[in-house]
Amino acid sequence: MNMFLTNLATSSHHFKKPYDTDYRELLIDACDQLAETAKFKLFVCDDIAWNVDVSPDLVVFLEQVPSAINHLKLGDKAIISLYEQGVETNIILIPHYKNCYITCEPMLPSSTTRWGSKCCEIEDLEHIILKLEVFFKAISRALAILIGV
Repeated sequence: MNMFLTNLATSSHHFKKPYDTDYRELLIDACDQLAETAKFKLFVCDDIAWNVDVSPDLVVFLEQVPSAINHLKLGDKAIISLYEQGVETNIILIPHYKNCYITCEPMLPSSTTRWGSKCCEIEDLEHIILKLEVFFKAISRALAILIGV
């Protein structure tokens, strides 16, 4: 599993909403700004980039990363649901001793993924947690610059 945000421009912008708004609204506004130049790339279960965008897919992904990290650190299963039209897939991360089994399952019974509902990737558990943490922290820093904090 790999995640990238490329072509990142982080100049401060004025947002539509006041700063006292909730986290999700700030995240949506920041990702809308990033979407002008940045590209979100997500690779799960193979080397083919998923059809995801900065807005709205990055917002949906980022909202779920902290919870996924916490679940994995506790040894619990984590699910990252990419529910936007065209993706509609659950990324299921299952810790097993020092490994993490990654499965991609379609959210809708009528849809299919390239992988079916099977384990498609095994990674070192500590490594997958580190990848998620590094990606989340890097994006958080970029978003902080965008919102001027």
